[in-house]
Amino acid sequence: MSPTPAIRRSSTSSWGLKRYPARRRLVVVWNHGAGFRTARRDIAFDDYGSSLDMTELQHALRRAGLGPRNKLAILGFDACLMSMLEIVYQLRNETEFIVGSQQTEPGDGWPYDQVLRVMNNAPSPEQMARQIVRQYMRVCRAAGDSNVTQSAVATRRVEPAVRAWSRLGDALAGAVAAEGPAIRRVRSLVQAYEYPDYVDAVHAARLFRRLTKSAAVRARARAFESAVRRCVTVSRRDGGAVRESHGLTIWFPPDRRQYLEYRAKYTAMDFSERYSGWVRFLDALHG
Repeated sequence: MSPTPAIRRSSTSSWGLKRYPARRRLVVVWNHGAGFRTARRDIAFDDYGSSLDMTELQHALRRAGLGPRNKLAILGFDACLMSMLEIVYQLRNETEFIVGSQQTEPGDGWPYDQVLRVMNNAPSPEQMARQIVRQYMRVCRAAGDSNVTQSAVATRRVEPAVRAWSRLGDALAGAVAAEGPAIRRVRSLVQAYEYPDYVDAVHAARLFRRLTKSAAVRARARAFESAVRRCVTVSRRDGGAVRESHGLTIWFPPDRRQYLEYRAKYTAMDFSERYSGWVRFLDALHG
């Protein structure tokens, strides 16, 4: 079928926004997810090779006309392992809230009948995001799914969190020689997920405070934990294997081989251009 005249007159990349104007928009990216690190298979990959990485997703949203002055209300990831601080920062200018999971998701994914009901009744994007998390967890419990997580994160609060994270990384980089055993202990105890190099940000900060002796590391870990908590609008978990989940994951590879394998892709993300302290710490630890 040939395109309609309306489509021919409009840019195909922004056609949806122009054809269906709205005060608030929810976009859900679905299918498998892998966080940031699997080459060309970060999100929306299937059994036939289709996929998007974070840069491609960001580019697609921008081509559609989204940006700091025209944000989505919510960007939902109905996919595994996507609630990462690095990803929230990457997409901070395209959406007000991100809803996703730190852990893998059950095969049924989001309860879309409930999501649509929430869209019609929620008075604000924040309340909508909270209700999506609530309904997702309710349906997972009813289905008997265990060890599930879901959280909503406010992108307007992510800059201070990433800044505090970078400052913690700087302190850790300077303390690697003295605090090496404590850092390795943190890495062995921290809440991790299907990809063990993805760890809970708040739990990592708590362990750095508890197990290290450096006053600078402990103070900056406290500041980082507080900043992350302010980012996370709501976080829910269910199951003993995810009990130390608090809404946002960071990358903390356990060994040099894995770090060097994904370092180039990691440092290509937006956060590392302005806030490179965590990368300096990983370089000092694994380099």
